[in-house]
Amino acid sequence: MRKLVFILFFISTAALSQQSDSTVVSSSWGEIIKNKKGTIVCNWYDSKPFIFEENGQIKGFEYDLMNSFIRYLEKKHAVEITIKWVKLNAFHEVYDRIRKLETPVFGITAISFTEARDKVVQFTPSYLPDISVVVSSRKIPRANSKEEFNLIFKDLNAYTLHESTLEKMLIDLREGNQLNFTINYTDRIGELVDHVLKDESSFAYVDLPTYLLALEQNKPVRRQYFNAVKLKGYSFIYPKGTDWDEPVSDYFNSEAFKYNANNILIDHLGPDVLSLINSLSGADNIGSDEENMILSKEQEFQYKEMIELMMKSEERKMMRNLLFGGVLIMFLLVILFYSRYNLKSKANERLAKQQEVIEKRNKRLIDLNNEKSNLMNIVSHDVRNPINQMAGLASLIKMEGDYLTEEHKELITKIIETSDRINTMVSKILNVEELEASHRELKVETIDLIKIVEGVVASFQERSKNKRIEIKTIFQDNKHNIVGDVTHVIQIIENLVSNALKFSNPDSEVTLELNNLEKYVELKVIDQGQGLSKEELPKLFKKFQKLSAQPTSGETSTGLGLSIVKKYVEAMDGEVSCTSELGKGTTFTLMLVKA
Repeated sequence: MRKLVFILFFISTAALSQQSDSTVVSSSWGEIIKNKKGTIVCNWYDSKPFIFEENGQIKGFEYDLMNSFIRYLEKKHAVEITIKWVKLNAFHEVYDRIRKLETPVFGITAISFTEARDKVVQFTPSYLPDISVVVSSRKIPRANSKEEFNLIFKDLNAYTLHESTLEKMLIDLREGNQLNFTINYTDRIGELVDHVLKDESSFAYVDLPTYLLALEQNKPVRRQYFNAVKLKGYSFIYPKGTDWDEPVSDYFNSEAFKYNANNILIDHLGPDVLSLINSLSGADNIGSDEENMILSKEQEFQYKEMIELMMKSEERKMMRNLLFGGVLIMFLLVILFYSRYNLKSKANERLAKQQEVIEKRNKRLIDLNNEKSNLMNIVSHDVRNPINQMAGLASLIKMEGDYLTEEHKELITKIIETSDRINTMVSKILNVEELEASHRELKVETIDLIKIVEGVVASFQERSKNKRIEIKTIFQDNKHNIVGDVTHVIQIIENLVSNALKFSNPDSEVTLELNNLEKYVELKVIDQGQGLSKEELPKLFKKFQKLSAQPTSGETSTGLGLSIVKKYVEAMDGEVSCTSELGKGTTFTLMLVKA
């Protein structure tokens, strides 16, 4: 009986609380200016990481953005504004309620701008680009073409939110490609990834911040390369016809908003994720450049996940090795006592057993050597993340370095430079390993070679400036397009330019020249460095070759760069050659298939 009374009391209290929330009246902007105070109602629903409730507290970057808006108005106009946060029962209810109201109430819950919505509600200026991608569990293969995507996903389950742009994306995908997948519904944006991981034969559209945060949390989610959708952006909404247009426009177009929004989004998403999302905002669609940016960020998270897995694996190996060591010691003790006991009477037998032990040890040494090789491969792949973290932490210390001495700053700079050198070496080892194993499939597309060359040259400007080397470019025509893998092409040119700078003396020139031939685009990288002898040229493209030429400023060389160049060029049906004269410089010539 007491339990029943308590339940009825709780239900009645909750109902009164909800009724109280729904009857709160928002103040017009004019009333706030006149009375120097007022109340604004904000309707919201859980949409992690945009806005959500945790341990009884409202959190998320939309929550912080709304508070920054109100604090701006209070400071500028000397008023007091109370925000009344009213949580609704579903995502679509936020939009539905705002479009039916005439009083100034704000709706906040990861709302995307669309032309249809703009006709019935008022949108604030966008605070974040709106990019959505298709995600699935890693047990579903990644499609390599749109046709393969349709074949894999046509009969799967899909998850989304009622009356959301994510739902419309799924419907358009299904109808536009005549697919048969079933659409299921959930209540919260933050639950979409969890549904996909729980139901391994399913997929969903999710916003890019949610996907990247899932990767950062080591969730085994996979992004599909195709059917990404880019909308105008995320905004807050409020009814049309209110007098809040003026303060909204004032704040969201101000420098204060740009500063506050940037800091808030960095706090919640991290600087790298925010930088990636902002860099994708310029193009109308997700192209190859934008795809490469996302891939780079995915690889960073994957390296982090692999390092954590490696650490767990190493702990298991250590326990296994300790156990094996104990067994081995016991085994050797048994042999020792047995041999001493039979020393006089079974000398020949003892020698035979010792020979057997030696053979077993030799086999074990061979196994350990193979295991060492495998371990080195794993370390080569996974060591990059802690190095990046070390360099990042050193950079942070340097940025906050008002209290550091010049000696400390110099030591931190050396840490960063050393980390970069190690990272470069690991990258080259990984590239060679990838080439030998033939893991990576080429992603062939038409490439603007002028754009790639200019980008690589720009990335080496600081390094060339430090060595007082001028990098020149000569383009025969306004258009030099090739067919190939953009990642391979970038790395080929980077390796050649890096070598040219590394082996050239200060106050010299490095020239990149493009010429259109009948079937190829010819790229020449010409330096005025030390050059090579005729005897050394046949060894040039072999792995781990270190020739007579030495870096002119103490740079390191792994002897892998040119072997990577040759492998990548030949993988794209191209040719690479070198002409050089000792003391007069070197010219590398690439013949890349013309588009």
